[in-house]
Amino acid sequence: MQYVIELLEVEKKQIDIKVRNHKLMQKDMKKAVSELSKITEIKKAIKILKSKHQRYKY
Repeated sequence: MQYVIELLEVEKKQIDIKVRNHKLMQKDMKKAVSELSKITEIKKAIKILKSKHQRYKY
């Protein structure tokens, strides 16, 4: 479970770096919004997985 959480966190960081380095907000707003929505979905998934991991840890 922890491995999946770490993978999602790495993916989130990579997408965030891609948006910043390519200056997508200025160049292609539609693609930037799409990438940022992916980050939001990943954050939700991480939050859910962490809560389930804590619940079943004991």
